Amino acid sequence: MPVRSVPSDREVGIEVLASDHSVVVSKPWLDVLLFRGGGITLVALAVVFGLRWVRLARTATAELRRRISSQVHSNGSNPPVN
Repeated sequence: MPVRSVPSDREVGIEVLASDHSVVVSKPWLDVLLFRGGGITLVALAVVFGLRWVRLARTATAELRRRISSQVHSNGSNPPVN
């Protein structure tokens, strides 16, 4: 099938729709690459940012525990509350 956008010596995979045999569909490699690459990139970013969030949450929790434990005195040394 002659096509203007593809050189004559290159093969292009096509599919014919079962519902309408006059419609031909092709899958350009750039579209496939962008969709697959984009999907993989989004999943990787979600994992990285999720791990970063967990690390920051643990650091914040440890910092809060350190601050609270340094402000609490042992029994008997707490100032009286009126």
